[in-house]
Amino acid sequence: MKRKSRSELRSEATHQALIDAARELFTEKGMDLATIDDITSRADVGKGTFYYHFDNKNELIRELLQDIMQQLCDEIDTRSRDAEGLEALLDQTISAHLEFFHARRDDFILYFQGRADMMLQEGYQGIDEPIFLYLERLAQLIAGITNHHLSTETLKRITNAVAGFVTGYFAFASISVEEQELQETFGPLRKTLVASLSRYIREELSREKSLRSSEAGDQTPP
Repeated sequence: MKRKSRSELRSEATHQALIDAARELFTEKGMDLATIDDITSRADVGKGTFYYHFDNKNELIRELLQDIMQQLCDEIDTRSRDAEGLEALLDQTISAHLEFFHARRDDFILYFQGRADMMLQEGYQGIDEPIFLYLERLAQLIAGITNHHLSTETLKRITNAVAGFVTGYFAFASISVEEQELQETFGPLRKTLVASLSRYIREELSREKSLRSSEAGDQTPP
């Protein structure tokens, strides 16, 4: 493999410095209030350097979220690889989220801001893509363990339930003083969520199987 030149290494270091500065500022101020001037000042580079690496702040946000979501998906894949059965998969998937964001609270804040921005009529263009890809990855895991017999709409409901639980957990964690209080509140809820989702998935599998059988029967020649 060809070795990178010093200029390439410096460029990569500068690019990462801008990403790191943006991550800090978006956590401190929010995506809207943190300006390009703030980012370049924190990264100790000129404004022209920013535009060498990014077309605008929107592109930087999209890259930052894409990196976070990809690393989260990698963690979910690792944790769920050996899961046996539906309940185990759901529980390991939720565990992967909680452990990932417990160690990276700043990244949760950015993820939270990204999800909130998706609901705005005039948000940051393209930042929904990394989150949609993450939700699609969750859907693929669940589809795989159910032999791909669930509808797209059903999978969407399930993945949104998992993402919503994680968002609620850490939103509560931001105002909760004691870790024990957090566990006491969300421990039973997590078990209930896994049980409820498992039951819902099995009911949907049964319903969709019956629907397919009915449709096949309707197509049988008299």
